[in-house]
Amino acid sequence: MPELGRAARLILLLALVSLAVGLAGCGHEAGGVERPPVVRIAIQPVYSLALMSEKYRPLIEYLSEETGYHVEQVSSLSQTNYLSAIEGARADIAFLNPLLYLQVAKTKGGYPLVRVVNRDGTDHYRGAIITRADSGIRSLQDLRGCIAMSSSRKGVGGYLGQYKLLREKGIDPERDLTLVAARTQDQVVRSVLDGKVKVGFVREDAVAAALAPEMDPSRIRLIAYTEFFPTWCFAAFRSTDPAVAEAIKQALLRLDEDNVNHRLILEQAGAARFIEASKADYDSVGRIVADLDLPY
Repeated sequence: MPELGRAARLILLLALVSLAVGLAGCGHEAGGVERPPVVRIAIQPVYSLALMSEKYRPLIEYLSEETGYHVEQVSSLSQTNYLSAIEGARADIAFLNPLLYLQVAKTKGGYPLVRVVNRDGTDHYRGAIITRADSGIRSLQDLRGCIAMSSSRKGVGGYLGQYKLLREKGIDPERDLTLVAARTQDQVVRSVLDGKVKVGFVREDAVAAALAPEMDPSRIRLIAYTEFFPTWCFAAFRSTDPAVAEAIKQALLRLDEDNVNHRLILEQAGAARFIEASKADYDSVGRIVADLDLPY
């Protein structure tokens, strides 16, 4: 056979390289080492992307190490596009509030795996209505005619609780206030502080999380608190591999405050531990939504 010309040898070499790259990309690293399966966890945004990343990065890294999966955090810019982010990223697991859990239970066959126990040992949380200390607002009745900001109408501690509270006090949030939207709850807090709006609907713990160290918390007045709601849960979907769901669940349940490394992960995520969750834990939220005749 005649010797291959330079051009032919070059084409053959490129073909072999392409074949090698293709084989390496089919679930293997170079050298035949299998890549761990990717598991995507969509965390509902409450704060800015920077704060969310800082808050949950240690937990995501722990889950990767503990399960052997390559766990990735799915991000979205606001609560408004969170559900579309779940779909677009084909998330396997979601960490979300009770109202959005009810929504994914209905639309995606979602079911809870674990839920949060707070740093103070409670398994519930609440919302708050805030204003600037010098705004002149002293009571709920003073809110009539004000501009109020919320990060999402899908929020429980940042909208649903306040909506229910105001309705019980004879105030129609849709008629008696002007409601405007923010992307995140830290933006709500900053907008109140900057005087851009008079009133903010936020989770109780969002105020401390949003304030920079040099900010004076006494500049914020808490007008009222909502009732308590069950804490957020990690949920899987009908499309989630059951083995993945169980591995994530057990890894979260193994987090132990008595373990120094675990304690740092839990503190950063704002949790004391995780406990097993059931659908019944969120029945009370479903009843509130039905009583208020709110779509979800």
